[in-house]
Amino acid sequence: MLSPDEEAVLGLEEVAILDAIRKFPGDVDAIHFMTGIPRSCVEVKVAALVELGYIARSVNGFEATKKDDQFRSGTGSP
Repeated sequence: MLSPDEEAVLGLEEVAILDAIRKFPGDVDAIHFMTGIPRSCVEVKVAALVELGYIARSVNGFEATKKDDQFRSGTGSP
């Protein structure tokens, strides 16, 4: 889990998406199912998280990146 300060930087829905991807890498539909966030919102937020480098596309859908790991552990900047 992220700290309240980290949640404020990314937003609650982005944090929920990152948590879902870390638990089970998947596509937009899987993320929507796991988070309850509307599919159209997931599409936009996933695109932003890819651009920011927190997640990456893979053959399984989307996966967390090293940047996400560093951000969560506090060793990297957002």
